[in-house]
This record gives sequence, C-alpha cells and structure tokens, in this order.
Amino acid sequence: MTKIQHLESIMRDVLKVAPGNYYMKLQVNPMAHCKTPGDFLYLTPKYNYIIECKECKGTNFPFSRFSQKYEMDKFCDSLMRNRGFIVIMFWKGSKKKSTFYCLEEWIYNTLVSKSKKKSFNEKDLSFYGMTYEEFKELKWLK
Repeated sequence: MTKIQHLESIMRDVLKVAPGNYYMKLQVNPMAHCKTPGDFLYLTPKYNYIIECKECKGTNFPFSRFSQKYEMDKFCDSLMRNRGFIVIMFWKGSKKKSTFYCLEEWIYNTLVSKSKKKSFNEKDLSFYGMTYEEFKELKWLK
C-alpha cells in the first residue's frame, strides 16, 4: 500500500506553474548509499533551493522526523546562493483547510535550538503559517 503524500503532490503542482524556473523532484535511491537533502530542487536566477516537505496527520511535528537536516545544512553552506526550506503541513482533509508552515533552514535550526520541547505544534509555528492561496504564490521563497 502506497502512503498518500498530499504535500509533495501540492508542491509539485505549485512549482510546475512557476514561470521561467526549473524544478526537479529528488528521488531516494537506497542503492546509492546517499541521502538527498530534500524532496525538491528548485532553481531560480537568484537562488538554488532545496525544499523538504513534511506532512502531519496529527497535532505535532517531532524534530526527529527531519532526518535530512545534516544534508540540507551542508547544501546551504556550500554556496551563498543556496537556500533550504522545510515546509510543514498539518493535513486537515484538503489543501484549502490545511495550513502551510514554510521555514527557512536557519530559522528552523534556531527555533529547534531554543525550544525545550521535542516537537512543534501549530501554535508554535503560527507566525509562519499561511493558507494554500498564499502558499501557491511562492512569496515565501526569498
């Protein structure tokens, strides 16, 4: 049985219509013995982005679920034009009902290091929340 990943499908649709930019879905290949730094590579004239999508069906996002943190940090540190984003979505039955939380890699790292908890909930991330309509405009990519 295949696990439905709503957020990755939504992200693919959003990136597909962005004019003049290139995106690629990064596939995990266990035989390559190499982890990917995220789910999508998105190239613009100004920045190279790695975007990791994390979908939650419950009320918390455990920090341990972000297993690509080291690889994303390494990607971001390798060139000044490289940026990393983790997009967290708490699924509420449809993309219009769900809220999207877009955190740049360094913001995520700062929030985790200052937190005394082991997970985020929607209240912890409320400052970074946006609707689907706001999310699909890609204004969160700086």
